[in-house]
Amino acid sequence: MPDFCELARLASELGYGKCEGRMTFEHILPKNLFKGNKKGLRLAYGKYAELFGGTTCLKHNSGNKFADNPEAILFMMRKRLKENPVLMPTAIEDVASTFRYPPKYLRLEYLAPQ
Repeated sequence: MPDFCELARLASELGYGKCEGRMTFEHILPKNLFKGNKKGLRLAYGKYAELFGGTTCLKHNSGNKFADNPEAILFMMRKRLKENPVLMPTAIEDVASTFRYPPKYLRLEYLAPQ
């Protein structure tokens, strides 16, 4: 686990302030996304938990909840895809397949480098 908040630069650029508090490992995809979708939740929070996780400070995770912002989720998902170009596409497609209409951060066309 990195000892820095992976959202630090983006949060500062978008006006969510500087990091505060200790670093924690958190899931990139919010749990409420999986309401009624137990299979998707098991994949994202179980089988692929390490791929769909990130290090954030307490301020950006539970303080101002910036980590739940769609821009932050897209940023982290793109980062994971770049870091894991072999495993991450399969994980994304597996989780996306559990949704009738997957959110944009579970569609590879939205996650292509910007």
